[in-house]
Amino acid sequence: MNVGNAARTGRTDRSSTGRDAGGRRRTLKIYPEKLTEQLGRDHTLYVVTGDEPLVVQESCDLIRSYLRGQGFERELFHVEGQFKWDEVLHSANSMGLFAEQKLLEVRIANGKPGDAGSKGLAALTELLTLETRVLMVLPRLDRSSQNSKWFKGLEKAGLVVQVFPVDRSRLPGWVRGRFKQAGLSPTRDAVEALVDRIEGNQLAAVQEIERIRLISASREVTAEDVVNSVADAARFDVFMLIDAALAQDADRVVKISEGLRSEGAEPLMVLAMVAREVRMLLAMTEQKRAGGDVGKLMSTYRVFPKRKPIVERCVAARTYDDIIRLMPILAQADRMAKGMASGDPWTCIREILLSVAGVNITAMSRSAEL
Repeated sequence: MNVGNAARTGRTDRSSTGRDAGGRRRTLKIYPEKLTEQLGRDHTLYVVTGDEPLVVQESCDLIRSYLRGQGFERELFHVEGQFKWDEVLHSANSMGLFAEQKLLEVRIANGKPGDAGSKGLAALTELLTLETRVLMVLPRLDRSSQNSKWFKGLEKAGLVVQVFPVDRSRLPGWVRGRFKQAGLSPTRDAVEALVDRIEGNQLAAVQEIERIRLISASREVTAEDVVNSVADAARFDVFMLIDAALAQDADRVVKISEGLRSEGAEPLMVLAMVAREVRMLLAMTEQKRAGGDVGKLMSTYRVFPKRKPIVERCVAARTYDDIIRLMPILAQADRMAKGMASGDPWTCIREILLSVAGVNITAMSRSAEL
């Protein structure tokens, strides 16, 4: 499976043997395209971190598929609320129901394990063996989290897969490769047309290419084919939904979200993209509150020039408190989408985006308790 290329300017991929000259364990950090060659090296801990949903998903799929082929039985843990770390530790210490080898997949959606989680992670790393391995899935972490004791412990214990968005200069090559993987042969203009459309979002690129593959009568893809495909999908597009919220267009948020829902869009994928935008707004409004330079964060979050005006408008209109209130709703929607709580995740998705668009949702009732 292709897990994509990432923007690496100025970054070094430290992946060789994992030992320094003195034989001590060295932090292993790689990018997704190097993951395949690492799978056979008997890592007991994999940490996948980043905010690009497509590549995070593909990297995790690759790890799961490899270990499943080795006879591992997967157990999944979502860390949220008053999570009981003893459950993970107990599982790490016990035999599997159907197999002697276990893959414990631990997902920390907010990237903040807290004090109990920090202790739990430290204990978990002590229990890793070739028969009990862990896949840790985290969002992109801020500098404070990257420097925390709990994350440094994970770095020392396992392999860290860093997921970054593809740099704009590398997007054409990446997009062309994805077309080829889908069995299509795009013209240069077709590649550029799609690059302009997706504005750096790899998931959007894959969705558009798949749509083109399904409707195209030929392997050859022209710029006109790309434009026509985009026009057909434009009414109910996830990215247009998010941009409508940023542009403070509440009516369009309602229209597009209802369209996506009626078309059967996967709420978990929509949530991943919405969560990414909310985290970006949280960082920017916090910077604004502190009197810092919000513009610098535009580069950090790789906001494309065409989107900067609506992002700036939204940050100017919203406060840090406005955005932080959305985090519990995001968590609730995530539980609903995973079947861990009753209710309709689309209701929460719409409330989050309407709030971003400036609608006061405090009086709006939700279908389940937070």
